[in-house]
Amino acid sequence: MHRAAPVHGPETRERRYDKLRKMGAVDFVGTTDPAKAEMWLKQTERVFSLKQCTPEEKFDYAVSLLQGDAYAWWETIPDSTVQPPILTWNDFLREFHDAYVPEVYKDQKEKEFLELQQGNRSVAEYEVQFNQLSRYAPHMIATEKKCTRFEFGLHFTIRNRITQTDSESYSKLKAAAIRSEKLDSESRNFQLNKKRKNEQTGGFRERKEFTLSSQRSFLSSSKGNNVRSTTSNTISVGASTATCSHCGRNHRGECRPLTGKCFRCGEPGHIARNCPMPREETTIEQSRFSGFSPSRGRGRGRFGTGRRTGTEGSQASTEQSEARFFAMTQEEAKATPTSLWVMIYLFEPQLAV
Repeated sequence: MHRAAPVHGPETRERRYDKLRKMGAVDFVGTTDPAKAEMWLKQTERVFSLKQCTPEEKFDYAVSLLQGDAYAWWETIPDSTVQPPILTWNDFLREFHDAYVPEVYKDQKEKEFLELQQGNRSVAEYEVQFNQLSRYAPHMIATEKKCTRFEFGLHFTIRNRITQTDSESYSKLKAAAIRSEKLDSESRNFQLNKKRKNEQTGGFRERKEFTLSSQRSFLSSSKGNNVRSTTSNTISVGASTATCSHCGRNHRGECRPLTGKCFRCGEPGHIARNCPMPREETTIEQSRFSGFSPSRGRGRGRFGTGRRTGTEGSQASTEQSEARFFAMTQEEAKATPTSLWVMIYLFEPQLAV
């Protein structure tokens, strides 16, 4: 045998209210913000639609959700407390909008909708704001003006890529705007990366130029110091060489013509022409004692006419030897008035004499 299903009695008023609250209906205590009042009313209407309430049930349930200042306001409405109720659900909606969502608020929202611009928002954020404000301009939403208004508020770079085909429907227009936004974002990222790379390259070039400039400044400073040092040393050497009162020549030490010593080796008993020391072995060390550098070749010299006669002339014309360079210290160079100063710069291909 099958047990018969239990038969439930009619649902009580309190039980129906509990179900409404579980489905999302909340109390309304009043507010000065029209947006909050409008949000409460829309949420309550959604619950009534899910519950499939009749207009009479909607009126009873909405009045039961009024609490505090909201219920005190409702009591000021004529015939609001008459039992059985003589007011309807439409009467409740009209009185509620007049008190909490006035026409001046709706006009302001409609103006915001007509002047809405994307600005710094994304296309998705712009669409959310567009849909929220569109209900205050129902005369535009129900026509093709909706696409025109949506497109007009888009950013210029996005709107510039919209074609006539994209504007045939709102869904096509929104998809085209999102694609255009993606292309615009990729273009900005490309330009930003290019600028960042150029800045990094430019910074490296500036550092390289600064390094080269610093090296040039260092080399120029070093070269100037060396030249000044060389000039100072040369002047001091020249200044320390006096003119001999006997022979009229500039030399240091004793006067060889006065003592009768050889100009070549510095030994007495013979002259340079008959000096037993070979001409090739004469070094700057011997010239330092005599104060004169050894003569070689033809031409007008410092201490004579350069003309050779007799045995010395024939010997000078027949003897040919390679030129030599001799190393000498700074002290030896100072003691030799006929020394040649040479400065070689290692960092630049220059030769200073």
